[in-house]
Order: sequence, then structure tokens, then C-alpha cells
Amino acid sequence: RTLDFAQEGGVGHSILAVDSVLEIQNQAKQQLQRAAMAAAAADVLLPSKRQKNNPSCLGTLPVLPATATADWSSLQPDIVRHIANSFLTTDDVDCYMDLRAVCHNWRCATDDPKDDTSDPRFLPYRWIILNDAFQSGTRLLLVNTSTGRFLHRELPLLRDYYVITTTLTGFFILADRSPPHAARVFNPLTGGTIPFTVPVPPEVNVAGSICFDFTLPLLTLLCDSSHKLYMARPDQFEVEDHKFPVYSFIRRAVVGGLIGRWWGSAGMADVI
Repeated sequence: RTLDFAQEGGVGHSILAVDSVLEIQNQAKQQLQRAAMAAAAADVLLPSKRQKNNPSCLGTLPVLPATATADWSSLQPDIVRHIANSFLTTDDVDCYMDLRAVCHNWRCATDDPKDDTSDPRFLPYRWIILNDAFQSGTRLLLVNTSTGRFLHRELPLLRDYYVITTTLTGFFILADRSPPHAARVFNPLTGGTIPFTVPVPPEVNVAGSICFDFTLPLLTLLCDSSHKLYMARPDQFEVEDHKFPVYSFIRRAVVGGLIGRWWGSAGMADVI
């Protein structure tokens, strides 16, 4: 492979490093975590033992200089960004986050998803939360609908909130444990949250959706027992009551992800 942005004199080392990391990318996520261990390794490898033909005699391999191994943390920023962006093209946001966790230099070379929680590159649109046993635990199973990859995710943050529901696009809708139980949207891949002032209705069956097609994210909550519709921006919200046929239509549209710019611009009567 050739890299236009490799510096003269260091091309061979850079290409070797890139090939090594790209090989990690094509393997399981655990391989990337091993790279994190390599980044924290000592500058000089420890001597290792090898067994000769004579079992009673142990030989010691020579100490290898640090330059003989991949110095992951010193990769050029352009290379790190190239690798990170390749994860985003397949919606493997979790691998992107693991890459950023390797070392300080890699975090500086890549964008922090928490700087803009609405950035479409980091939204879990292609992820589905498979199990709904989150009321009793914090370890969940997700699947990437683009690649078919399964992901077990430990989410300790769920202990701090009431989990109301999940969306078709991979988000959690949470509620503060203290009154008035304001809503909060949680991205399980980046750990980012978006707070809302709208209180979560005290009902058992609540469905929801989050839309980022507007300047501010639009949260929609639907209450099956009261047929109420909550439409909320982070700092404001409104509540509408609907009869069952209308509510049923709206619920199917919202839960099915049929929300876009038309939802906010069209009147409800026009939509129906």
C-alpha cells in the first residue's frame, strides 16, 4: 500500500504500521484492544526464555529495542484518522471509541463524539438493541444491521436512571430518578446523553423516537393508555391528546421511524 501523506524517510515504517493496524481492523474488536495494551508497553521488551534441545538448559533471547515493535502511540495523526474513519463507514462506532481509548495521541487525532451528540457519524442508526432485560441488568446485546456483528455492551450508567424504552435506531430513553423525572436520550455506543426538560409520563407502556433532522433533536413519546403524544425539544415540549384511531396511526409512524422534516413542518391534520 502507498500513503501520500507519509513523510520522506519514514515511509517504510509508516506503511508497516498501517498494514499492522488495518489487519487489526479486519479482525474482531478484541484485536484492537490488544493494540491498547501494546501502546502501554514498556520501551524495551523484557528478556524471554526459550527451551533448547537440552531441557535442562534455558537460553535467553536478546533484548530487542523498542523500534523493533510497533509504537502504536506515535502513529501519524493522518493515519489514525484514516483508520478511525474506516470504522465509521461500517457504523462500527464502538470500534471507533475503542480506538480513541488506546492513548492520548489517538484521542487528539480524532473527533470526540461527545462534542456534538447530534453528529450523524456517531449515531447508532444501524444498531438494534436485541434484549429488553435492561430492568435487571446493565449488560446488553446489540446487533449492527449493516454488518451483522453482535456486540455485548456493559452500560453501568443505566443504574442511575429509569429505563423507559429503546428506539428503533438504537437509543435509550431514560428518566431521571428524582422528580419531575425529566427525559434523557442515551447513545449506548458513545456514552453521550441529551437532556430534555419534558417529564416522562408515569405510564407503563411508553414508546418513543428521536429525530435529528432538525436544528435541535426532536423527542417523541407516546402513551398507550392515555393516547397522549409528547413532542419535545431539549428545552421545551408540548402534549397532545388523540382518539384511538388517530393515535394508533401516529404511533405506527413514530415507532417505525417515519419521522423527518415533514413531521415538524406539517400540521397534524395534514399528516393524518
